[in-house]
Amino acid sequence: MHIEVVCKLEALRRVRSGRKIYDGIVSISNPPSSLREQAQRVRDVKQLQRATNQFLGLEFYDTEDRNRDGAPQQSHLEQVRAFFRGFDPSAPTTILVHCEAGVSRSPAMAAVGLTVSGYSHADAILFVKQICHQTIRPNRLICQLNLEAAEARENENENDNKS
Repeated sequence: MHIEVVCKLEALRRVRSGRKIYDGIVSISNPPSSLREQAQRVRDVKQLQRATNQFLGLEFYDTEDRNRDGAPQQSHLEQVRAFFRGFDPSAPTTILVHCEAGVSRSPAMAAVGLTVSGYSHADAILFVKQICHQTIRPNRLICQLNLEAAEARENENENDNKS
């Protein structure tokens, strides 16, 4: 599986060039704060959807405060995991993950997706750091949520094995 992590402008540039068609695109944006932003988001999504058969659009803020409205939630991570599960890990697959700047949310969510392929969270973060062409700082709240989910799955597996 090949993953590309970029900012929104780079994602749109790649899609507009028509040279690359992606197997999947994860698009992360802030919730729109105006009708104008909402209309622009709709235009961007339409362009991105033309370049892929599988599209996942998520809206949440780049915050590390769990209590802020619009913060990343475990449900967002579950959507990303489900999205990545939809691809055969042995097949040549290219997935584009983007957010506004390509520095915080998209690298963290790419790591979440890689955990579906068997990577530990730490190894997934290291892999994403290696493939990015820029300095990244994965969103710590998303990382924490991913670690909590992994711990819960591990506890669940232990309980199943005891039964």
